[in-house]
Amino acid sequence: MKKIINSCPTPLHFFIKCLYLGSTAFGGVAMLPTLRNEFVRKYSCVSDNSFLRGITLTEFLPGSIISNLVGFIAYRAFGFWYGIICSLAIVFPSILMMILFAFLNSHGNPTIINLVFKGLKPFVVAFFFVAFLQFFKKYIKSGKQIILLLFSFVIFLHNVEIVYVFIFSFFFGAFLFKIDVPPIRSLAIEKFSYKEFIYAFLMLVSLYLVVFIFFPKFIYFCIVLSKISLLAFGGAQSALPLYHKTFVVDNNILTQNAYLDAVLISQITPGPVLCLSGYIGYVYGGILGAMLAFLFTFLPPIVLLILVNPFYDMLSRKIWFYRGMIGVITSLTSLLLSLGVQFFPQTIVDPFTFLVMIISFLSLYYKKPVIWIVIIISISSYIYYGFLIQTLK
Repeated sequence: MKKIINSCPTPLHFFIKCLYLGSTAFGGVAMLPTLRNEFVRKYSCVSDNSFLRGITLTEFLPGSIISNLVGFIAYRAFGFWYGIICSLAIVFPSILMMILFAFLNSHGNPTIINLVFKGLKPFVVAFFFVAFLQFFKKYIKSGKQIILLLFSFVIFLHNVEIVYVFIFSFFFGAFLFKIDVPPIRSLAIEKFSYKEFIYAFLMLVSLYLVVFIFFPKFIYFCIVLSKISLLAFGGAQSALPLYHKTFVVDNNILTQNAYLDAVLISQITPGPVLCLSGYIGYVYGGILGAMLAFLFTFLPPIVLLILVNPFYDMLSRKIWFYRGMIGVITSLTSLLLSLGVQFFPQTIVDPFTFLVMIISFLSLYYKKPVIWIVIIISISSYIYYGFLIQTLK
């Protein structure tokens, strides 16, 4: 795809800007106004209408909303390869931070780390409950959705394979929901590019072959990460239960406590929640594992977005498809609630942790800066468990 907006900066300038924003712009989807200001108003890389189309695409396709949206903007401005590269660039700084945190967690002073993280873990429970409420308010609109949500919640508490629940939820929604397709702001339907399809196919196949031939230990790991990222509908938050099921329950790569630490750390980096794959990759296979986790987490969703882009208008107007996607997001909503319920008794162990959960919940719900919340709770936890409790004893 050729560059379509003449006033857009050079590809190198765009790439550097992505690295800068990925290092400094905290807040996940709260980064959307920043992206609009930079790439629509300031540099005119895409039109406002195209930017809105990108948001719509990313909301109903799997993966990180921010990473995919930046990839979509770069794709429309500079073409296929720049879309791929810039999508990775916006999250790369956070991946490096996750690797650093994983290293410190593995090699740092365990006493200090335990004192800090003991009080911080309720933050993760609060995060799951807030994410549940956000999804519930945005997507749950009917009695049949409530039925599906409750059914999925009970099923998830019994550790049923997640993908089967997703498939069931899609067909439940497609055939039983009575939800109208909302009006769609979009550009004219684009032509499908066979050349871009071939690029994407060869790139992904080549990457999997390289891992299979030179790093066979990691091939299953990479396939699983790709599967999770392609199931993460409704934003990256929905991937958290999938990570937990795969790397804690099924494969024991992380302990329950280590997983909570990883989720917590992912909240204080500028990038999306999916960046915790860098932490998991480091634990599984060091720096190489983290880099492979980075590639196989963020590449498949942006490739899918670019390839689906020409068909999206047509698909999104199919009422059965839209209702099926709402069914999947309904089950994801219940998945977030089930994880919060499962983690609650493990993390809320005294009045201090309960208070931390309440404060974290209110702060997240009213969208206060996460980084300051975490810093304050970390200091309070260290003082409480490191000094006050010891003094009282």
